[in-house]
Amino acid sequence: MGASLACAFAVRHPQACKGLLLHWPVGGYLWQKKGRTFFQRHIDFVKTDGMAAVIARAPQGENFWIDPEIGPWGSPAALYPEFARKLLQMDLDQYLRICEQSRDTIFNDTMPSGASGEELLAIQIPALIMSGADSRHTRSAAWALRELLPQSEIWNVFPPEQTSANTLAQVLGFKQRLEAA
Repeated sequence: MGASLACAFAVRHPQACKGLLLHWPVGGYLWQKKGRTFFQRHIDFVKTDGMAAVIARAPQGENFWIDPEIGPWGSPAALYPEFARKLLQMDLDQYLRICEQSRDTIFNDTMPSGASGEELLAIQIPALIMSGADSRHTRSAAWALRELLPQSEIWNVFPPEQTSANTLAQVLGFKQRLEAA
């Protein structure tokens, strides 16, 4: 979700941004539905099997997008035993409320995450948008950013036609245009 973080950073620290490279932004209805569904799968798993089952499963699950039952904190729990212990010690109802709040905050609408529509309209920073074409990195998210960012351009080439060579050429061309401006 790097494009989301870049937009959030640009809203809060515009003076630190020369340009924004928004590669495969997330958003759109499919992204919202998938994220909400994955959080619900985790919540249901915790309610049925408990936090100990999450901690036990986490090392095999890799990450939330591959194994939603481990939840968004399964990967860090697998890597950091102290974090796993703290998760196990949490009040279960409090943990579930945090999961629900996270789901409802991150996946609250179909807009690309990171900045509201009003915040995007106010960003006066050149941006290059490069669309993905899957259920998280949707074309609609890229076009929403193009519509709302006043100084943006979109590279109208979609995967799999995006290659390492032509993507690099787009990024370097954008950098040249920024330096020339």
